[in-house]
Amino acid sequence: MSYTKQTLEHLFNSNSKIFKETLDETDLTDVLKQLNSLIEIRDNVIQHDEELEPIWNEIISDTISIIYSSTSGHYRLAISGLRNILLKFRRS
Repeated sequence: MSYTKQTLEHLFNSNSKIFKETLDETDLTDVLKQLNSLIEIRDNVIQHDEELEPIWNEIISDTISIIYSSTSGHYRLAISGLRNILLKFRRS
């Protein structure tokens, strides 16, 4: 096995371990409820203005990515994602 492949495998295994430990130690019920609320808001907004649907879809997708990033220990990436969402809210 190449050095690069071994390194990537080690990184993936470490990331998976952090994700599993985070899920074992943290109750994400409130976070997932808030995600559902965000989806409901999106549904209500696009009923009144369909042109906003692509932006709201990006916001939902980014939120899911942020949840995954933060539970995997990638806090800097999660913070960057939050900034990105705030910029999208300013555009909409």
